[in-house]
Amino acid sequence: MFNSINTMHPVKLWLVAILGYCSVIAVFDFDFNVHFALLISSMIFCIAFNRKNNPQYIQDPVSYILFDSINMTIGTTVLPVSSIRKVALDTVKNEGYFSLPLHHFSSGVVPEFIFPAAKVDELTIYLKQHLLDSVEFIT
Repeated sequence: MFNSINTMHPVKLWLVAILGYCSVIAVFDFDFNVHFALLISSMIFCIAFNRKNNPQYIQDPVSYILFDSINMTIGTTVLPVSSIRKVALDTVKNEGYFSLPLHHFSSGVVPEFIFPAAKVDELTIYLKQHLLDSVEFIT
């Protein structure tokens, strides 16, 4: 349940929460409480802010990163393979971390995701097969 909430667009999440609150008010004939509505809005903002600042969790990183003759596709992000110079791969406890630290889309935003640590070796081999030999792997 919490994964579906965490992947829901913040505006949709806010609308669902407010509509749910208004439905409870209508069904149970409660008085509308502005403070409670503001509390719901604040909670939605916190969820959206937290989700934006956390990398996405990907169960199968090899199928998430695709290559064609000239491009590397990470989810919906497409980059020319020739532009990739560094790949960061690391593990912390049971999570692996992937990032392209030199490819900023905006200030501080880079292609990155988290995945099961057991798949680090498989992902490393896959990336080395498709990327240029000059690419530096940071671990």
